[in-house]
Parts: sequence; structure tokens; C-alpha cells
Amino acid sequence: MSSIITGSEIIYNRFVSKLGNVYKREAVYYLTKNLLWFFISIVALFIVLLILEAVYNFSSSLRTSIFYFSLSAFITTGLMIVGEFLFKILRILKSFNPIEYSAKVGNKIPDVKDVLCNTLSIYEKSRSEKIFSEDLIKADLELADKKFAQRNLGSFIKFSSLRKQIYILAGVLVTIVTLFIIFPSQLSGALNRYINHGFEFLPENLGVRFNLSPGNIEIPKGDNVTVNIFVTSNDPEFEFDNIDLYVFDLTKDGMELLREKAECERVSGNNFRFEIKNITGTLSYYADFKGVKSDKYTITVSENPIVKKFNIALYPPAITGIPSRELAENIGDVTVPEGSKVYFKLESNKELKEAGIKINDEIFYFEVNSRFAEGSVDVSVSTEYTFHLKDIDGNGIKNPRKYKLTIIEDEPPTVTIIEPDETYHIINSAREILIRGRITDDYGFSRLTLNYRKTSLNTSAGGKFTVANIPVKNLNAKILEVPYMWNFSNTLPGKNEQIEYYLEVTDNTGKSSRSGSKFLQYKSISELLQTTEWKTREIQADLLSISQDASELQKLMTESKRLNKTNEELGLNDPQRRRQIQESIENLQNTLNNTQQKINEALDNLEKRSLLNEKTLKDYMKMQELFNKINTPELQELLEKLREALKNNDPDKARDLMQQFNFDEEQFRKNLEKVMEIMKKIENLQKFGELTQKLDEITSKQEELLDETRLTNEKDKQNHEELSNRQDMLKDDLSDFKEGLKELIDEMRKMENEMNPDDLEKLLKQLQQMKTDQKMMQSSEQLQQNQKESSEQTQQEIMDDLDKLNQDMQDALESAMQMQNSGGKMMQKLNEIKQNIEKLSKDQQHLKEKTGETQENNKADMQSRSTEQQQLQQRLSENINELLNNAGDMVSPELGKELGDAYNEMGEAGDNIKRGDKSGATEQQGEAKESLDNAAKMLGDMISQLQQQGKNGKNGKGSKGRMGQLMQQLAEIIAQQQGLAGQMNQLSQNGKLGQNGQQGQLTQQQMQQLDRLKLEQQKLSEQLGNLNKEFEEERKMSGEKLLGNLNEIQKQMQEVVSELEDYDISKETIERQNKIISRMLDAQLSQREKDFEQRRESNPGKNFVRISPPEIVIQGPNSFNAFKEDFLKIKSEGYNRDYEELIIRYLNELRKQGYFSE
Repeated sequence: MSSIITGSEIIYNRFVSKLGNVYKREAVYYLTKNLLWFFISIVALFIVLLILEAVYNFSSSLRTSIFYFSLSAFITTGLMIVGEFLFKILRILKSFNPIEYSAKVGNKIPDVKDVLCNTLSIYEKSRSEKIFSEDLIKADLELADKKFAQRNLGSFIKFSSLRKQIYILAGVLVTIVTLFIIFPSQLSGALNRYINHGFEFLPENLGVRFNLSPGNIEIPKGDNVTVNIFVTSNDPEFEFDNIDLYVFDLTKDGMELLREKAECERVSGNNFRFEIKNITGTLSYYADFKGVKSDKYTITVSENPIVKKFNIALYPPAITGIPSRELAENIGDVTVPEGSKVYFKLESNKELKEAGIKINDEIFYFEVNSRFAEGSVDVSVSTEYTFHLKDIDGNGIKNPRKYKLTIIEDEPPTVTIIEPDETYHIINSAREILIRGRITDDYGFSRLTLNYRKTSLNTSAGGKFTVANIPVKNLNAKILEVPYMWNFSNTLPGKNEQIEYYLEVTDNTGKSSRSGSKFLQYKSISELLQTTEWKTREIQADLLSISQDASELQKLMTESKRLNKTNEELGLNDPQRRRQIQESIENLQNTLNNTQQKINEALDNLEKRSLLNEKTLKDYMKMQELFNKINTPELQELLEKLREALKNNDPDKARDLMQQFNFDEEQFRKNLEKVMEIMKKIENLQKFGELTQKLDEITSKQEELLDETRLTNEKDKQNHEELSNRQDMLKDDLSDFKEGLKELIDEMRKMENEMNPDDLEKLLKQLQQMKTDQKMMQSSEQLQQNQKESSEQTQQEIMDDLDKLNQDMQDALESAMQMQNSGGKMMQKLNEIKQNIEKLSKDQQHLKEKTGETQENNKADMQSRSTEQQQLQQRLSENINELLNNAGDMVSPELGKELGDAYNEMGEAGDNIKRGDKSGATEQQGEAKESLDNAAKMLGDMISQLQQQGKNGKNGKGSKGRMGQLMQQLAEIIAQQQGLAGQMNQLSQNGKLGQNGQQGQLTQQQMQQLDRLKLEQQKLSEQLGNLNKEFEEERKMSGEKLLGNLNEIQKQMQEVVSELEDYDISKETIERQNKIISRMLDAQLSQREKDFEQRRESNPGKNFVRISPPEIVIQGPNSFNAFKEDFLKIKSEGYNRDYEELIIRYLNELRKQGYFSE
């Protein structure tokens, strides 16, 4: 029996021990899980509290509460978690019950279920109750032991399930580390403030704590109190420099009014003190160090009536547009516009009998209600005031504080016209002008008008002013610049007329003022063309004379050479023949010089007065350039020497000079023909202008005839006869106009590549369809027959025809002046250049790939890559030159920079290839391709813009004047230098190097080639030197200068000449040539960039609608804030208008980008 019990008990105890281990494992599992959530909570709360502290900077008391509350919560929660675990393990509150726990295990493990629990339960009961079979119990235990002995009963406890909590904890830890990395100072400061929670902190994380005595105290009325302040810091070494004490008057209901702020006296170390004197009412006080305050304490005394608090509301007059506003509490100094109402509302510490304010010994009483009072005053002068109070016992306020009341007087507005700045301004053919006015006022504006009328040039008398309202957006501004695009097409002044105009502004109070009067004088295109007609005809006559004189002189020179070859006498000893030759030379010299002077004078006159548009000016400049090729310094020098030899009767010298005279008659004739072509085009334009003027005069005369017909007596036959004759004369004038129009169309067809006659052909067809000449004949017959009313009706039809024809003629002339049919060729050329640059980009990319595949030690392939790179650079140079020659004045600075960068990067890539630096070369090639892509895109944008401008009838703005000519000459020198560099490079690559190239002796032919190159380089150097002198003269005259050093370029050219004299084309020579071209291109592109600076100039009008620029608020709402003061200083410094406009554009750009309020 005992053996059975012993065996069963062993099995039972084994199960109890096994279940006990599972129980402990489960306790450890829940301890770990709870601790993980505990730490997650701690870290998360830690992050939240740090962030809140970093953002809100809690007070010391709140931080202390948070610190201790959090600490107590953490400790309590931790103790509960650990205590629960210990209680389970040590079985303090409850012993371990294996049967109950086996049931729990069975619920967790499906195949165990209640089998183990039943077996253990039966065995446990068998100990006390003998109602079970021992054999069965043993068998049951053995069966359970066999079934569960090797089974892990703790398998349901999976520590792997805690990974989620571990990941969360890791994530929270990573978050806090990240936050500390991103915001180290803010979070470190917040942590420091929590640790030193008893201190109040400054922004630099310095903690401050105060200890004040005597603290709260009650004193008799009128006593003094000494406050002692001891300050400590979280930094023991820190010494406080000053402590402020704030003292407040404290009412019975706890309201505070600031009495004084005082700087405390240092006693020793960080001990301070301050004496509060003559305390007559309850006070509160606290210490302050840079915004860190101590606890607040109270000093209680007996009271007199005081102003506990007050508020002031300001109500400016409605006309000022200034809204009413309320000042901050207890702010008594007031500044208001004239006529404002000031409203007071106050509260006292005692019940009041009377209250008000005292101004200059006069009391303005308020309504009193217990401790409260309120009232208002109207102010008109600046003064001071104090509060007046009396309590119900008759006690008054002691030592009342004085406040200032300042009045802003209302001044009338002012207005000035700042653009145009001239009193008398001439407009050339434009029909609109930008008027810019500056208006100022105290409170804003209600209206701005432009007032204008036509007056005679000979008298100030005129009709009534027409008023045009100018919209003002920023009505509440104080200083405002208002631009207005004024189209005066309906008020075009005629001959001997002008437009008088002024601006008038009205402010919000109804006060108004006007600017001084200014005047506009209008010059039509036809008038402008007439101003140059006489000069053009003189130049034409001179050119014909030059052609004849040159031809005669050439015959003399040819005859002289023929006689010299046959050893015959030249006839120079014959005084008559010598005088004949001398006179021919002098005539040619004089005519050349006179013509040169007339061309220059005509060009200067047109340029200075901006009489014609850019294209016509360019025609004149092209004519000047071509004539310079005819009238060369060499020709003038030779003619002068020949004249002197003949004058001095030196036949030998004259003979030698005649032999030297190599007059290229063919080239001279070609240049002269080109000049004549330009003159013909200008002549056609002038004829165009004459016809336009003539049609305008016919229209004016027809209008006068119509007016007189209406005024004449119907029975006045003699007057009708006279009017009929005048109508016939107008018919003849119209016929002459028609014939002139036909002739002009024929002339324009002859040069259709330069001028387009389509508009005039349409106008001629329109004139024929209208049959205006027949209507004039009909009107004349009606007048002869005394049919006055019928004639008036016919004349009105004639007027309608002429008005339309006149307007169409003006438009056609303006279109011809603007376009001259040159846009198509230029657009075609620009598209070609764009395609070339795109092709260059592809070729550069291909070369970059080839360079990358080339072995650095393969010198032959690297040399080949270098040659290909130089060829690409040469192609780019040619395209740049083409672009600048065809549309240089339209090349933006950005496009010029991209092209210049591409050229320089190609050069650097070639140098790197020569040095064997493949990596550097491919990098530069990639940058060159990027610059080429950018340039192609910019050029495409420019072409699109030009096409749109062509549709709108606009031309791009270009550089003009002498500087433009000089830049053209520079472009020609660059082209020649590029050709020279190409020839030298070809010689170098063919192995025809000099001494440094170690190629041996050169052949005679090679030396002749180098001599020719040397002479060409010398000539280019001299041309560049002369051009530099002309640039310098232009700089002295106009202030413009070239943004490049041509002297340095000329020196490098001379170095090339020296090397060629030694018959040496080294690698350094080729590199020097590339640098010469690069520097000249840089100078050219830099000048193009300079040309884009904003300049004020008078340009011809264009037929498209322009919108007025935006207003510029100098002072007031929507102003530029601090920028305005700087701008006003700039105005006072006297900068010219160009700089002012640039500054305005700059400020506008800043406003658009949001640097200050809209």
C-alpha cells in the first residue's frame, strides 16, 4: 500500500513542481511586459513634457508640480509592478494552488484541457477521503505522467510576443534621440528647467530664484518700507548686475495699477534692497530680473481716492479714414488728428463724488456711478491733462500724474508731376505718354485728375480744360507715386499747337491743390521725316559728285601709269595740267569731307533728338559705316600727300605717289551703290512722310471747306462759286496725292526686300473704290448750282473717306517705320543659329562620350579629341558672331552669359585633353553642353517673343548710336581674328611648327604663309588699337565705355606678331590666340549685358495698348516699410531718373516676392 502511495506521490509532486516553474515563468513574463509598458509610458511622457516646456516655458510653480507629480506617479507605478511580482513569487498574500493553476494551464493548452486538473484533483481528494480506488488513482497518474511528462506546460507563455513593446520602446527612444539631435538647445534647456524646477529661467537657460523680505506687511499710512532681495541661481558663479522692483497700487478688490519700476541697490554679492517711500495706499510688489519675477507680496495701508485703472478710446474724424481705436489700459499719452473725440472710462479705489480731467485749470467733469466714471472731450489744441477725483468724504487725489494730449493738424494735399520732368516736352510720333505724379497728404486721397487742353504756341489762350479721372488704388496712403498711361489720340495738337496739362488732387477732407502746368508738343512721323529731307538730298548730290570726281581722278591716275610705262612725260610740268589734277584732288577731298560731316550731323541730330525709330537710325549708321569704307584714312592721306606734291611743284614725288595710288574702282563703286540704296530707302520713307502730310493737309482743308459751306448763305451765289473753285483745287490735290502714291508704290516694289508696299497698295485700292475724287467733283457742281444742302451732305461723305484714309496712311507710315520688312530675314537667321547651337550640343555630348572612352595614354586619340573640341569651339564662336551681328541688341545678359560660359568651358575642356586630364575634360564638356542647352532654350524664347512682338507691331529695343557702330566694328575684328586663328591652328596641326615645335627648317612657301599671317595679325592689332581710341573718345563724350580691356588684348596680339616674326607657331601661340578671341567675345557680350540697363529715352509711339505701371506707396498702408525711408533719402541725394527707376523696379520685385506686405 505504501509503495503505491509513494509512487503516486512522486508523480504528483513532480507535476506540482513543474506547474510551480510555469507559474514563476508567467510572473516573470508579466513583470517584463508591465515594465516595458512602464518605460514606454515614462519615455513618451518625458518627450511630451519636454516639448511642452520647450514651447510654452512653464512657470516655476507649474514645473515643480509637473516634476513631483510625474515623479510620484512613476515611483508608485513602478512599485506596484514590482510589488505585484514579488507578492506572486513569494506567495505572500496567496499561496500557490497547483490544482487551480493546472486548470488555467489546461485552458491555455488545448490538448491538456482539464485532464491534468482532474487527475491532480482526484489524487488530492484521495488523501483525505478513501472513496477512490488506489489502483485507479495510480493508473490515472501514471497515464497523465506518461502523457505530459515531456510536455512543456509553459509553452503558452511566449516572450516573443513582447517584441511589439520592445519595438515601441525602441521607436520612442529613437524619437527622443532624434529630437535632441534636431533641437538640442531647446530640449536640453527644457530638461535643465525640469531638473532645476524651483528656478525661473531666462532664454539663455539661466535659472533665477528670489527670496524677498519683509514679504506681506501692513503699515501705517505714509510710512516707508525697505525691501531686501536675495537672489540665487542654478549657476553658483553667476553674479546679478541689477534687479528691478515693480511696485503696484492695489485696490480692495485686488486690481493693480503700476506705481513704479525701480532698480534696486546692491548691498553685497547677490543681495539687493530698495526703499518704498510715502506709502499712502495698499501696494503689491515683486522683484524682476530680465522678465523673471519673484512671488508677489502686499503692503496694506489706509487709502485716498486714486485712479485704479482707466481706458481711453480715440475717435478721429470720419473724413480722415482712420478707424477708431482703444489704447491699452492705463496708457494716458494721446496723439490724435485735429477734430478727434477722446473718450475716457475710469475706475477708482473708492466711491466717488465727482471725477473728470483737468486741462489748463479747467475741469471737464464725467458721469459718476459709484467707483466708476466716464466722459469725453473734443480736442483742438495740444496740451497736458491730469485726472480729477473726489470721494464722498471730500478727499481728493494726491499728486496726480500728468499726461500729454498731442494734436496732428490737417494739412492740404500736394501734387507734383515728376515725369516728364521737362516743362516743355516734345513727343515724336507717339500718341501716348506716361505721366507720373507724386501726391502727398496726411490721411489719404479721394480723387486725382488730369486736366488738359489744346493751346496755341503763340498765345496762352485756349479752351476749357478736359478732365480725366486717374484711378488711385491706395487711397489711404500718405505719399504715393501714381503712374498714368495717357493716350491723347483724340487731342492731337496740330501745327503751332501744344497741349497744356496739370494734375489736381483732392484729399479726404475736401481740400485740393494742383500742380504747375506743363506742355506737350507733338511731332508726327511725316514732320520728322521732313526734318531730314533736305540733308538727305544734299548727301545724295554729294555722293553723285564723289562718284564723278573719283572717276575723273581714276582716269588721271590710269593715264599717268600708262605714260610712265612708256617713259612718256606725265605732263606734270605743265602748270595747267598740274592745276587740273590738283583741283580734282581738292574737289574730291572736300566732297568726301563734306559728305562725311553731313552724314555724321544727320545721324547725331536724329540720335540726340530721337527723331526716328531704331531701324531707320541703323540705316543711317550703316550708311555711315559704308561711307567710312569709301573715305578711308589711307585714301585721305594719299590724296593729301599728292595735293601737297603738286602744290609744291614736286613732279617726282607726285609721280611716285601716283604709282602708289591703287584705287579699287569696283569696290568703291559697290560701296557707293550700297550707300545709294540706303539713301533711296530713306528717300522713299521721306516721300512716304510727304504724302502722309499732304493727305493730312487735304483733310484739314476739306474740313474748313465744309465748315464754311455750312455758314454761307444759301442764296450767295458768288460765295458758292468761290467754294466750288476751292473744291476743285482739293480734287486736284487729291489727284496729285494719288499719282504720288502710285510712284511711291513703284519705287517700293523695286526694293521689295527692304520695303513692303502692301499697305499702300491696299490704301490706293481703297481710295479708288471710295471714288472720293468723283465725290469732290459732285460737290463742286452742287455748289455751282447753289445746292448747298446737297453739297454739305456730299462733303460729309468726303470727310468720312478722308478721315479713314488719313488714319490708314498714318498707320501704314508708322508700320513701315517700325518693321521695314526686316523681321522675316532676321527671324530666319535666328532659327538657323538656334538649330546650329542645338546641333553643337548634340555634337558636344557625342564628343564627351568619345573622350570618356579614350585611353589617357593614347596620345594620338587624345590629340584627335582635342582637335575635335577646338573645332566645336570654333563653330560656337562663328554662331556667337552671327548672333551678335544679326540681333546683338536683343541678346539678353543671361543668354550672353550662357554662350560665353559654353565657349570658355569648351576651351578649358580642350586644355584638359591636351594635358591628358580626361576626367576634367569630360566634366567641362558636360558643363559646356548644359550651357549650350540653356542658350538654345533662351534663344527659342527670344524668337517666340520677337514673333509675338511682330504680331503686335512692336520692335525689340536695341543699342544705338556711335557705341553700336563701334561694337559692329569689334564684331568684324573678332570674325577676322577667328579666321586667322583657324589658319594658324591648321598650320600647327599639319606639323608646320617652328623652332619650339622641333620640326626642322621651314620651306620658303611656309615662311611666306607665316609672313602673310604676321601682316594680317599686325593689321588686326592696329585696327583694334584704333578702335580702342574711338571707344575712349566715345566714353569721354557719352560716358559709355566698353566692359573689357582692349589694350591687354592688343598686347597679346603683338606677342603673336613677335612669335610669327621668329616663324614660330607653338602650342602657347595657339592658346594665346584662343585667349584673344575669348577676351574679345567677353568684351562684346559684356557690352550687350550693359546695354540692358534701364535707360530713359524718348521712343516713337507704337500701336498697341499699354497698361499703366503699378502705384508705388512711399508712405502709408501697403508701403515698403523701412525701404521707403531709404528711397526718400535717395530722392534727396539727387540721383538721376535712371537710377530712381531701377530702385523702384527693385523695390517692386521685393514686394512681389513677399519681403514686405502687399
